[in-house]
This record gives sequence, C-alpha cells and structure tokens, in this order.
Amino acid sequence: MKGPVKRDGTGSIYRLRLVLACLAAALFAGLLLRPLLLDWERGERQKTELFWNGYVQMYMDLTGRVDGLGERINAQGYLHAGDIGRLSLVWIDMEGKREVLLGEDAAFSPGRQLLVMSERRIIGYTQVFFAAPSGLAYMQYGLPGGLAVLLYGLGEWRKRVLAKARAKERIFLSGELASNLSGASGTRKHAKAAASRGHGGENGPALRWAIGQAEADEAWAVALAGVRQLLARNELLETVRRRMVADIAHELRTPISIMRTTLDHALQKGAMMDAAKTASLHDETLRLTRLVRELQELSLAESGHLPLDKSWFVWSEVVEEVFETLAVEGEERGIVYRLEDTGSTMLYGDKTRIRQIVINLAGNAFRHARSKVEARILREENCVVLEIGDDGLGMEQEELESVFERFYRSASTDAMQRKERSAGLGLGLAIVREFTRAHGGEATVRSIYGQGAIFRVKIPVMEE
Repeated sequence: MKGPVKRDGTGSIYRLRLVLACLAAALFAGLLLRPLLLDWERGERQKTELFWNGYVQMYMDLTGRVDGLGERINAQGYLHAGDIGRLSLVWIDMEGKREVLLGEDAAFSPGRQLLVMSERRIIGYTQVFFAAPSGLAYMQYGLPGGLAVLLYGLGEWRKRVLAKARAKERIFLSGELASNLSGASGTRKHAKAAASRGHGGENGPALRWAIGQAEADEAWAVALAGVRQLLARNELLETVRRRMVADIAHELRTPISIMRTTLDHALQKGAMMDAAKTASLHDETLRLTRLVRELQELSLAESGHLPLDKSWFVWSEVVEEVFETLAVEGEERGIVYRLEDTGSTMLYGDKTRIRQIVINLAGNAFRHARSKVEARILREENCVVLEIGDDGLGMEQEELESVFERFYRSASTDAMQRKERSAGLGLGLAIVREFTRAHGGEATVRSIYGQGAIFRVKIPVMEE
C-alpha cells in the first residue's frame, strides 16, 4: 500500500506569486489604459461640441436669430440620429435664458460653453450635456481583468511544461549516473533503458526545450519591448491626429465662413457681386489652397515620403535672391538687412525646398523685426549653416520647444494676427524643420525676450 503523498508548499507559493504578478499586470494595464480612454472620450466630446456650435453659428449667420432652430434640428433627424438619449444641446442667450434645442439635460453632465458671434459681438452660447459613457467602465476594468486571467493561464501552462521537462531531465540524468557508478551488465541495460526514455525521440525535444528556455525568455522580453514601443507610438499618433483635426478645423472655419456669408448675401440680394467681394472670395480661395498644399507637404515630410529633386547649386545665391525680394517690403517699414557670406558654398539638395526654408525664415524675421534683420552663411565641417536673426520682441524660454510645432503662434505672433489676418498660417516654421530633416539637417532657435530671435539651419553639403 502506498503511503500518503507529501506535498510541499512550492506549488502554493508559485501560484501566490503568479496571482500577485497577474494583479500587478492588470493594475498597470488599467493605469496605462485609463488616460488613453479618457483622452479618447475628451476628444469625442470636443468634436461633438465643435460640431453643434458650428451648426448653431451657421444658422445664426443665415437667419440672424435662434427662433425655430430647435424645430429645424428635430426636422433634420439624420444629424442627431445616433445622439438621441446620449446628449442634449442647450442655447444660452446673453441674459442667461436657456432653451433646450435637442434632448433633455436632467441627468447629463455639462460640457463647455462655446460662444456664438454675429457681426463681431457675442450673442449667446451653446452647451452640450453628455450622458455617462456606459462602455468606458467595461473597457477600463474588463480589459485588465481579461489580461490578468490570460496571464494566469499562461503562467499555469508554463509551470506544467517546465515541470514535465524537469522530470524527463531527471530520468535522463539518473540513467547516466547509474551507468557511471556500476559496470554490471544488468545495470548497464537499466541505464540504457533509462537513458533511452530520457534522451530518446519522445523526451529529447522536451529536454532541448528546457535547455533553450533562456533564449525563449530573451525573445519574450524583446517582444514585450516591441509591444511597449507600438503602444507608445500609437498613443503619439492618436494625439497628433486629434490635434491636427482640431487645428485644421480651426484654420478652415474662418475662410469658409467668410466665403459662405458673402455668397449668401449675394444670393439673397439676387445681384452680381462687385469686384471687391469677388477679390475677397479669391483671396480666401488662395488662402485655402495654400493651407492644403502646405499641410500636404508637411505630412509627406513627417512621414518620410517627401519627394526631393536634388541637384548641385550655390547656397548663397538662393539666400541672396530671397533677401533681395523680401527687402523691398522691409524698406517700407524702415527695416534694413545685412547678409554676411563666408564664400560660395555648393549644396546638393532640392533647390525648391531649400528656397522655401529660406523664404519662411527670412519672411518670419522681416515680419517680427523692428529695425534690422541679419543673416550669416558659414561652414561647419561638412555642413553649411544659415543663421537669420531679428531685433523683434523675441520669445520666452518656455516657447522655444514649441515654436517649430504646426499651427503654433507665440504671443507676439498672435498680436500681429489680430491686426493682419494674412500674416501667416502657423505652418512656416514646422515646414522649415521637416524640410531640413528631409535633407539630413536640423533647425534650432535661440531667443531672449525683448532682444529678438536667431534661427539656425544646419544642412550637410551632401547627405551620406
């Protein structure tokens, strides 16, 4: 009769550690997933708020009143077919009176109050109320819980496989030990039988798997690192996508609103537009065309697919040509420029893209300068360097990291934009950085507030 089987606490300790590890992984996944889900929810809410605010703004531009807007929204059911029971739209006039235009807002959470303007004055606000997202909690807790269960199952499976491999290895080692300790024929036969059981066709793969476990662990670590990199890249791309959609919507809204208003007035009067209005529409069309073209080129450069027609040309000739063209406008404002060149330097690159870099930097300098613009061309090892500085207001130190971002405008630029809307689209410096990177170079800036800024572009003479 067999005696009672003694069990040690190794299995229990392993399972306890496995459970704790799975819980820690689930907690980490939950913490990692929560900001992503919150950002996604916040982005969806912002898009919904901008959509309904734009709809109310369009209605006010067309009619000049809010009466009948609720009936119109309900009549156009395709606009809110998926929003019934999920959100509520409220109109708030300047006296604080509220009017529910869509749905009910009793149990919903309020969103931002976005202003509605008419003839450059605020006439009211739109506010969207949102129902609590039911699926967010399931995703936030369900996915980490499922991950914990999956990891626990994988841990148990791995424990069983390793235990089986260790048992077969012990059989093989016991046979080898018996063979070395005794020279008897019977013992040799027993050892051969044990060795064949442990090392033969059935058990050999398991033993080799156990020996190669270190390589498998290393491969698993590499895979986990790849997954983390993909998650980080996905988060970055999603953030860029949301920001780009919001920025483009902001930039397109003003010219489209101007064009729509001008055309609406012309249609209502039933008369031909005069030359001034036609010129205004033409200017807005050019602005939209330039915005779309620059966004397309910027996207191609950021993705590494910008086509470059490279050839040899003299770097200083391109710089002098651009400065001579822009200096005419600078002279009207009393701005003088000085160009310092250390010699004729040949550069192998796309002449059109390089000229665009110089135009954007020089135009930015002339636009912000108060009395002078200085440029310098020099050589550093196998690179050519262009430095363009102005004596404008400059930038704060915390702005320097964001100045090359698309649609970013400093405080001084914003003030200029309010005075002159055609001053820029906020893409010039972003194009400078990406076009420079496409040539294997780098673009930097240094500035002291109140003393101007100096932009520096460094490009290899010929990229290796």
